[in-house]
Amino acid sequence: MHVILDIATIYMCLFLSVSVAAVTMSIVWYSNPNETAAGLWTASYALGAFTLLVLFLLPGFSQVASAINTTSSLVTFLLLWSGFRVFNHKSVPYALFLLVPALYIAACFLWPVLYHNLNINLAMQSAFIVLITFASAYEILGGPGNLQLSMSRPIAVALLAHGLFRLVMIYLVFALPSDVENGRMVADWWKFLLLEIFVSTSFMVMMTIILLKDRSEQLHRIASETDVLTGIANRRAFIDQCDLLLQRHDNAQVLAMLDLDHFKSVNDGFGHNAGDRVLSEVARIVTELLPDEVLFGRMGGEEFALFLPNGHSDVRAFMETIREAIAKAEIRHKGVPVPVTISIGFATVKQAGTEFDLLFAAADRALYSAKQSGRNCVCRFSVSQLLTSVEKATLKKAFQTSMQRRPGPEPIGLEAS
Repeated sequence: MHVILDIATIYMCLFLSVSVAAVTMSIVWYSNPNETAAGLWTASYALGAFTLLVLFLLPGFSQVASAINTTSSLVTFLLLWSGFRVFNHKSVPYALFLLVPALYIAACFLWPVLYHNLNINLAMQSAFIVLITFASAYEILGGPGNLQLSMSRPIAVALLAHGLFRLVMIYLVFALPSDVENGRMVADWWKFLLLEIFVSTSFMVMMTIILLKDRSEQLHRIASETDVLTGIANRRAFIDQCDLLLQRHDNAQVLAMLDLDHFKSVNDGFGHNAGDRVLSEVARIVTELLPDEVLFGRMGGEEFALFLPNGHSDVRAFMETIREAIAKAEIRHKGVPVPVTISIGFATVKQAGTEFDLLFAAADRALYSAKQSGRNCVCRFSVSQLLTSVEKATLKKAFQTSMQRRPGPEPIGLEAS
């Protein structure tokens, strides 16, 4: 069945659609100039609109229009891919923006059929676009934290779908080559591809705008949950994550409290900048020793906490590894070595229960025992520690009550003169 669609009208509709996409993305970029990805996507949509305008205005100059269209299309998709790379905080190989068009122009001189024959030209262009769209889908799915963004998967699906459409296009070019009328391809399958470009572009601009919004909200959330000095979870975020994991009621789960020994003397003797460096280095050293699933946070001051959601085959040995790594670390401030040791106390869910406050109190009590044992050591919580603590509190209260009840000498008053 012949599809009655005017190619020129489709080009104009596409031009208007992509132009709106470029303007919309430019507004997003203007509102946040630091979002380089928005700038690259704006350039991509703007160049795409230019390409469509050329196709609309130069129907009688098919070879010229074909060369311009292909060159700008290659750069358009390179810009799209570069935007996803920047979104993932990767560098952009800007040399490709010159290298790829140069290679295409050189190929046209060597093989004139690339621009004389619109079908062959389209096949070559589509092959490149397939590679770029698949690479863009890989970037959006593989970026750190991207899978937590609501639009990452839909964008990847849209990119892959467009790549598959282009693969079908390559097949049709050779199986059912299009006739050319007035410098334009007129096959029905070519009209369907243009409609697919119209739909995919409209959805892509909306999804990338939502993607940028989601990333902005994600960064704000991360900032609110991150300790500024050390880059690890702050107290609130650490406790919130622990509360979620404690709902599993796994008796093997472990909470450990880590406290730097004599940290006040570091601040007093070397200065607060040295103290900040020590805290940052300790956080870095501990982080490098931790499996991915272990939570690590700064509870405040010189106190840190670890939560092992799956427990450990030998918790004490694991904690000793951390303690020894800190003790052996060569932390320097302005070339001067700063001695650092750490005391660690830990408790298990089996001992203290699944309420964070109780688990924290038990681990903190074990940390107190480590401090009392001479520091730079690891202590596990035990019931005897709790009893000792309770007994001391009880005796202290009884002593205070006894002193209040014991009769003493009458207070001596001073006579007014």
